[in-house]
Amino acid sequence: MITKNCKFKLPLRSEKGVALLFALIVLAVLTAFSYSVLMRLSARKRRLEYYIDYQKARYSSESGMKYAMEIMKTLNLEYMDRIEHPDFSDLFWMNDQDYLEFRTDWAKEIDEVRFEEFEQKEEGKTEVAKGLTDMLAMFGLGDANSLMSGGDEFVATEPNSLSIPGPYGPAWPLVVKEEILKIGDAQVVIRIEDENAKLPATLAFLDDPKLEREKKACFMTFFEWMDADRVDVDEFLDSAQEIAEIKRFDFKLKDVTVKTPSVSKKKTTTKTKRRSSRRTKVTKRPATKHYSDFAFLMASNMDIEKLSKIVIDSKDKPEDMLKYLGVKGSSKVNINSAPRHVLEAIFSFGGDADLIAEEIIIERQEEPFKDINDLKSRLLGYSDSINKVSKLLVTKSLFLSINIKATSGNATVISSTSVIKVGKVAQRIATITQ
Repeated sequence: MITKNCKFKLPLRSEKGVALLFALIVLAVLTAFSYSVLMRLSARKRRLEYYIDYQKARYSSESGMKYAMEIMKTLNLEYMDRIEHPDFSDLFWMNDQDYLEFRTDWAKEIDEVRFEEFEQKEEGKTEVAKGLTDMLAMFGLGDANSLMSGGDEFVATEPNSLSIPGPYGPAWPLVVKEEILKIGDAQVVIRIEDENAKLPATLAFLDDPKLEREKKACFMTFFEWMDADRVDVDEFLDSAQEIAEIKRFDFKLKDVTVKTPSVSKKKTTTKTKRRSSRRTKVTKRPATKHYSDFAFLMASNMDIEKLSKIVIDSKDKPEDMLKYLGVKGSSKVNINSAPRHVLEAIFSFGGDADLIAEEIIIERQEEPFKDINDLKSRLLGYSDSINKVSKLLVTKSLFLSINIKATSGNATVISSTSVIKVGKVAQRIATITQ
């Protein structure tokens, strides 16, 4: 029988269970909230640390650039004597095994000369010892050979210790050795490269319909040597066409006259207003500014990451297309410092590209070319081809780039400045910072 006044009451255990569940829920909420707060604080701390590291890296990068510009004032681009050195020209296609074999062959050539000098030295020692022995025997003082024993042993050259020098000594395309500086907490790496030793990307947006076929052949040759996919070639030419619609390249870069409205500080009357409104200020924009335009256009419109894709994955010398492609605004190729595939590509505008490239490599090994007339004289059979492309050639590099990598903590700043150097004067063209 059920009474009306009966009330339902949870057992004591159930009450404790509910309380425990409630406590667990509160604890979980507090834990999640605390974790969220800690994560936000941690993220904020990391952002703050990164910001501080970035500012240090940025400051160090600017300091490194100032230091590099000082180097530029005294930098003399003199070619080293490379008669007994292998040419740097064909290193770009070598994997680790090919590169080791290349250096092994060079080590053997070095050792042949060294061993001949070593034997002559040992023969000299033997002759001296024999003369001393005869002299000492006269006085009964023994054998001179025992006094001169323990001579030097010939040690073969280790191929891995060899590095192939570029035209100026350091590895191509450096014009001076890479420098590593410590500025505060940041490490700064400074590389000064020869931009005239690379294939100018500016030629891809050349404004000359007559040279359209040669232009395409030039870049096809270059990309084939770099073992690039046809897709990469097409994408490069497409991006170049987009740039060409904005600004086309011309071999004869000239100063540009710029007209801007002139603002007079003098008080004007109603009569003079009409006259003053017609006044314009005429200024000249120097031809070098074209290089700056092209550098910025390429940096903003080309897929640089795609061009910097590793082509040959080598422990000693990883290779990518961007290393050999001039995207800093240069327009000419230095025949004394360009590698084979760049020479073949540029001579696509003239003909006999592979034959001329081979002759240039052989000739410059003996002596660098003084000027284009010297090139024509020494490669007399190819004068017609050289004449067609002579406006694209130089024998001394004027277009260089300063590449700075500054690292502080987790932050890295990469800055590149293109420079035209004439004598002691180094003129900045464009600076691009990542």
